[in-house]
Amino acid sequence: MTQRPLTGNMLIDGILFGVKECGLRVFKMSSDKTWSFKMLSLDMIIIALLVWATQRTVGLEVCSQRSGKNCGANTNGYSEFIGRYTFPTTPIETFECKSEEAIAEIKKGIPIVLKNCHFGDITQGWTTEYLKENLISPNLTVYKSATRRFLFYNRESAKTTVNTSWSPPHNVTEMSFVQFLHEMDELESAGNGTKVYLQTGLEKEFLNSDMQDDVLMFNTKWLKEMKEKLSWGRLDVNLFLVGMGGVVTPAHYDIMENLFLQIYGKKRCILFSPENYKFLYPYPVYHPHDRQTQVNFDSPDFERFPKFHNVTAIDAVVEPGDVLYIPNYWWHYIESEKDRK
Repeated sequence: MTQRPLTGNMLIDGILFGVKECGLRVFKMSSDKTWSFKMLSLDMIIIALLVWATQRTVGLEVCSQRSGKNCGANTNGYSEFIGRYTFPTTPIETFECKSEEAIAEIKKGIPIVLKNCHFGDITQGWTTEYLKENLISPNLTVYKSATRRFLFYNRESAKTTVNTSWSPPHNVTEMSFVQFLHEMDELESAGNGTKVYLQTGLEKEFLNSDMQDDVLMFNTKWLKEMKEKLSWGRLDVNLFLVGMGGVVTPAHYDIMENLFLQIYGKKRCILFSPENYKFLYPYPVYHPHDRQTQVNFDSPDFERFPKFHNVTAIDAVVEPGDVLYIPNYWWHYIESEKDRK
């Protein structure tokens, strides 16, 4: 396999593997609100990896004005990212991948960053040229948004929604990887803020033989050991994410556990414990944007969402090889680093 460096302002961002959920779906909600869903990234191709398992509701004491913890400024140290946000953050702790301390934190349902896991080292050869040759399906799902925000929606719910004022925030189409790269080049040249984002499973029929072999070379032994130690369910999710720089996945939560592997580029990942649900104003259950926040973090409307002032968060910048553990029901907001010159 020939390895070529990524060129221009292209990156690769995400793969997503999952574990079957065990247990009941549980929601906390106020009288008229619920929780919300979503996730992604974009301007250099980037590849990330998520693993989902059983569910557990947990909390974590994070920075807050009332707790007396030092909240600090959330705009320092993030020059590689566009976002400047109104809420305080504290760092997510980092552990060596196979340490007992890391396992103990995950068992408690506390988000952590894992170093030196080597789970997906084979993906370091997944350059754009390699993917053009080996990601061969002509029917890859691509989302197109007029802004950097990809507020995802449930397409089945959208078909039956009775809210006539709602319309999809972005377009969804299918194309080949080569067509996707061409679309991205055209949007970069146009410079009008429109972005595209690709999402596909790494299914056998989508891949050439070389890439099929790569998928088989993932370090599944480590993953299975993690699953057994944590009593997670069966691995069930497989998702490959590719996008452009500066793109945002608005805050949402998932009902399964997540292990997110960053392969190329950097992403700022901001997490909110489940107790923050009342401050994040989720869309109602059964809304197409169920499990996602209604608040635009880039420009929050405090008249509509006054309790957003009370939100508290933890965050980390994940780099190639880092694995971020995101517990189920933890809200997460994902931002890719901005365009490189």
